[in-house]
Amino acid sequence: MAIVVNLSNSDVVLHKGDRICQIILAKKYDYEFVEIDKLPESERNFGGFGSTGKK
Repeated sequence: MAIVVNLSNSDVVLHKGDRICQIILAKKYDYEFVEIDKLPESERNFGGFGSTGKK
């Protein structure tokens, strides 16, 4: 079963057997977000914002 909506101002005639829809099957991923108070220390965060441009 498919829900079909005509968004035009013209009539559309559908006949039995007409191919009117397609389906794409895709894997569904579930994510769990966890709120934290502080990010862990890393090599990347020592210089701060813009530090990669220092000479």
